[in-house]
Amino acid sequence: MRRQTIFLILMFWSGTAVAEDVARFSGTTYQGCSSLGDTTVWLTDPNDYATNKPGFLYAPEGCAALLPSVPDRHRKVVGGAVLEMTQAEKTAVDAPIIAAQQRQDALATERTSNTFCTAELDEITQRIDTVIGTLQSQLDATTNQAQVKAHLRNDFYPAIGTAFKKMARCLKARTDQGVGQ
Repeated sequence: MRRQTIFLILMFWSGTAVAEDVARFSGTTYQGCSSLGDTTVWLTDPNDYATNKPGFLYAPEGCAALLPSVPDRHRKVVGGAVLEMTQAEKTAVDAPIIAAQQRQDALATERTSNTFCTAELDEITQRIDTVIGTLQSQLDATTNQAQVKAHLRNDFYPAIGTAFKKMARCLKARTDQGVGQ
């Protein structure tokens, strides 16, 4: 019984660890808030307990109290306080996200609307053979050099260019997983 009492006294005497909430930032860029250990141990300089380390801001009310209805990407740190960005700053922060979404939407539309993306290989081969046959018949119908040049300029080259562009757009839409890939 005496051992149990001593054990309980030692457990309560040793104290409990308390995590305190700290916001991280770089310049004015808010980088998030999390519960970390005792801030007097790691947040301050052992030679100067009054000054926090650069890039950290103690949040005595907790992370949940730091602008709870504002997304992290729309927060900034100014003068040691976490604030909501202005509408212009929010627009600038959201612009790359919106552009990436629009790009993905365009690629998805290309995958569903481009006939090179939606057709089977046999169907694509048949279409190409039909176009080649048509172009060859038109070329065979020419009787002089001027007509051959006009046919190549007005029919053949545009048809080949259109086919290559459609294939390239389909290939890009099917294989693109991000910038530069």
